[in-house]
Amino acid sequence: MKKFFAMLVLLTIPALTMFAKERELSVDDITTEALMDMLDKEYSDNALIDEDGDLFIKIDGIGIYVEVDEERELIKLYTQWGDLEKVSETRLCKLLNKWNSDKIFVTAYSYKDLVVLEHYICTTGGINSINFNETISWIFGIADSFAEYLQDEDVL
Repeated sequence: MKKFFAMLVLLTIPALTMFAKERELSVDDITTEALMDMLDKEYSDNALIDEDGDLFIKIDGIGIYVEVDEERELIKLYTQWGDLEKVSETRLCKLLNKWNSDKIFVTAYSYKDLVVLEHYICTTGGINSINFNETISWIFGIADSFAEYLQDEDVL
C-alpha cells in the first residue's frame, strides 16, 4: 500500500506542476514582457526582447518574432528569410502562392528582400499560456516545413 501511495504522489506532482503553469492574461494585461513570462521553459531559455520591443525566440536556427499591436487586439507571430538572390521575383511569387494555396492559418509573402511567414492570434477575451505556447510550437513546426519547402525549391 505504501508503494502504491508513493507512486500516486510521484505521478501527481508533474500533473500539478503542469496545471500550476497555466496563466491567463486579459487583453489589458497583454504586453511583450507578460508574454515572455508565459513562455514554457524551452522557449524562455531561447528568448529575448529585441531592440524594437518585440519578443524573439530562436530554436534550431529558426527565429520567431512575437509582436503585440498597440490596441492589444492581435498578437503577430512571424519569421523571415533573406538572401533570396537565387530566385526571380516571378518564380518566388508562384512558389509563395502555391504554399499559400496549400496551407491555412499562415501567410507567406515577399517583402523587400525577405520572405515572411506570419500568423495572428486574436486576443478577444484574453489569452492563456497553454494556447500561447501551443501556437508557438505549431508556428515553429510550420516555419521548419516552410524552410524545407524553400530549400527543396532551391530558393534558400
